[in-house]
Amino acid sequence: IDKENPFKAPELGDDMGIFDDFQSGSVHVEAHDRYCNGPTDILNEILIFIEKSFLDVKGKHTLEPVMFTMDLFKRSMRNLPEAWRPLGYIPNLDKLCPHATPDDKLQDYHYCLRIILSELAEYQKLGGIDWKLCLDDTVDIECRLQIPVNCVMGDCEGHDKACCRKSNRSGKAKGSLCRYCNCNFATLGYPYFGSKDPLI
Repeated sequence: IDKENPFKAPELGDDMGIFDDFQSGSVHVEAHDRYCNGPTDILNEILIFIEKSFLDVKGKHTLEPVMFTMDLFKRSMRNLPEAWRPLGYIPNLDKLCPHATPDDKLQDYHYCLRIILSELAEYQKLGGIDWKLCLDDTVDIECRLQIPVNCVMGDCEGHDKACCRKSNRSGKAKGSLCRYCNCNFATLGYPYFGSKDPLI
């Protein structure tokens, strides 16, 4: 935040015109234009990370923490564990309801996400959070933090569940296992699949 003008609108690219972080991209600029309509609004996008964690050696017991941080933090701060907080935890649905169909498990997964993200959604509906920002020892500013979600980070399996995509990665899966090409299971280890003139 610019201490001289904390409410100024962001520009595409950083001060040198380089796309470097969340605040320098077009999504951040568009979000500011959409959500920051008041004189004291400051954009504080939420960054979410979801990934399954294994709680035992054999991988039978898992938990998926839904973690968040804020893009007001510099990247060096966001890289530290203390910059992240849990919104909630998604249980291992394979163990809770082993006889449910994959569609039912996916529906339960989204129901858990809806509950976990419900408070964030309520604050978004209220138009943000009134806050006092302490920029240094002498400057405190009254503002309203606008908190849209910028992105949800995670692995392919988690993203497939979040987007309701097919997530079968076994050798019996039909069709492509990759989002970007038509590579099938038998050719996953061949780096030149689909290349007409491989560089050997």
